[in-house]
Amino acid sequence: MCNTYECPSTPPVYSETFAKQLWQLQGAGKVATTETNFTSCYLNADPLANFVARINVSCGAPLPVDRCVTDVYILPTSKSIAAISLGSEGTTQLLQVLTTLTTPGLSLNGALVYWETAFNSVWKGGLQSNLSALLTNATYADYQFVSSGHSLGGAMALLITNAVADEEWRGPDAIQTITFGQPRLGSAALQNSIYQKAPYHFRLKNARDAITSLPVRQTGVEHSKFPVYYPIGMNSTGLAAKVICNSNEDPACTTLFLPTDLALSYHNTYFNIDNVETWHTNSCAY
Repeated sequence: MCNTYECPSTPPVYSETFAKQLWQLQGAGKVATTETNFTSCYLNADPLANFVARINVSCGAPLPVDRCVTDVYILPTSKSIAAISLGSEGTTQLLQVLTTLTTPGLSLNGALVYWETAFNSVWKGGLQSNLSALLTNATYADYQFVSSGHSLGGAMALLITNAVADEEWRGPDAIQTITFGQPRLGSAALQNSIYQKAPYHFRLKNARDAITSLPVRQTGVEHSKFPVYYPIGMNSTGLAAKVICNSNEDPACTTLFLPTDLALSYHNTYFNIDNVETWHTNSCAY
């Protein structure tokens, strides 16, 4: 018998348009909030968007130079309060992430230790207070909460979703998680718990993005559902060939990890953008 989140089930409605807007907010996160390109990036995602805060904290014990970043937005067009968690920043953090992915250790609640450390640093560093102020404000009572992230930020996004659900700021039908290039988060028990509280989660995978295959399942960690797999990439032809799977580790949406796939070409090029790190130079325009 399978856990609820492991059993095949009908996915919710997937909006590729909304996912592309969230990817634009990833691009905005790669530039200082004082820069003109930052504003033009997030307004390209939603012309009515309001930037609320950037939580930028040290999160890299035992590598204290590591930074974890989550941006908070009000998105009136989609009626969303959004937390956008960024991917790995810098060489030391990438090395820490790769170490976590290849030699994972689980915390008491079942998350990989580095993911949980990163989440706690951001949550206590200002994200909790910012989200509380917005999600308990009557002005936004009919706004959903959206947690999105890339790479390390994808794992953080799920833990943020879990925390918002635990705070009961929104019910299961008003929480969405949409991630890009997300690694496996932790134990089956943790994944099942999050799924019960917030079942709307689409996990996008671009072709042979190797980070999405790590850590390997043999280490006792699981993915969440629902995977959205783009097997031939994310140009116009690739978008039409996407596969949405109805279980967390469906073979139709899974590729074997190959070390040769660790090149970041797939990992940083969602929706056919050459490199999300430098996308802000053209205002995150498609």
